[in-house]
Amino acid sequence: MKIDTNEAGVSLLETLAAITILGIIMITFMSVFSQAALFSSRAETELTAVHAAEIVLSDVRNEAPQENDSTREVTTGEGHDFTAEVRLEETPEESDSREAQLGLQRLHILIYEDDTTGAPLYDTYTFVEEESGS
Repeated sequence: MKIDTNEAGVSLLETLAAITILGIIMITFMSVFSQAALFSSRAETELTAVHAAEIVLSDVRNEAPQENDSTREVTTGEGHDFTAEVRLEETPEESDSREAQLGLQRLHILIYEDDTTGAPLYDTYTFVEEESGS
């Protein structure tokens, strides 16, 4: 009697090895994609915070800042809510100060995601004209 030894098919062991290798490759790619999604989300939040700072700056330039420190809520067109802290900093008293000569006052804008207790997402400095009564 002759035994038929057909070795043209795929064995169970080869199939399991292929599935294991494919699983390892998929896990690697999935971790890369999840990290990319987290990075993209963080970058979007930071760019929206920059936009919020521009909104605050526009508001401050339209209304002469009178308070030394003020906090305001900012909602951007993207639907993000931020807290902005506006600090009007003292102008140096030296007569040779370029800021004093030009009649400018330094303004520091800090943008926070929730409240002003943590680290700011974004901060920037700019100058506004001093009020003539100062």
